[in-house]
Amino acid sequence: TGTDVPTVVMGPATRHGHCAASIADCRDILQMQQLLSALIQRLTRETVVQLTDFR
Repeated sequence: TGTDVPTVVMGPATRHGHCAASIADCRDILQMQQLLSALIQRLTRETVVQLTDFR
């Protein structure tokens, strides 16, 4: 379709991750949030074009 979208899957380290209830350290979740926020803040139009140019 020409409308592919690059994706990144992020998830904190957990115990029992495949169960209905997982255990995670709040610090890991907060650090993942900070990492994602920093990545988004640094995105430029040029970076987005490079990430979406599949030629």
